[in-house]
Amino acid sequence: MNSEPATHFSELVNEELRAFMGRRGMTQQQLAEALGISQSRVSKMIFKNESSLSVSHLDMACNALNDDPSEVLRRAERALAAEQNSRQSSFGLAAKHDPGVGADINDEDYF
Repeated sequence: MNSEPATHFSELVNEELRAFMGRRGMTQQQLAEALGISQSRVSKMIFKNESSLSVSHLDMACNALNDDPSEVLRRAERALAAEQNSRQSSFGLAAKHDPGVGADINDEDYF
């Protein structure tokens, strides 16, 4: 088992897999059997994000779910981009509302 903790992107990939499992009505045990690993390992990798999912396991999971690994990665990438855009928009709004240094100075102070 890969003992590296899941990155945020890995967590988003796992979210995609969990969503597909739900749509397909697949249990953790069924996925574990398809991957040739224990149900607890599936739980730790995909549901608890305690370790990273290997590329091989991603490929096998996608095959079991009848999904394309590249599509799973694209959906996770879009989710990550949407989160980043949302954060940037929030920062932009905060900057517009925060006058910052020198906010109490106006044109009248110079003329």
